[in-house]
Amino acid sequence: GHGACDTDVRAHVLEFDALVIIGGSHRPAPTGAVCPDVGLSKAVDVTLTEPLGDRAVISAATGVSLTPR
Repeated sequence: GHGACDTDVRAHVLEFDALVIIGGSHRPAPTGAVCPDVGLSKAVDVTLTEPLGDRAVISAATGVSLTPR
């Protein structure tokens, strides 16, 4: 999750033979900024170097297996 005042929202992917780990990052809002919208999410597409196949997709934040869409 991120806030509406956060910038540079992006996805990160690490690929291995048996799994793909996906996460995200953002730059925090400037100090003192009042940001009314927090807990937002943003859909992004990621491009893998190899087809996903039957590899598990794992959340970098929680370690939980995700369902690709």
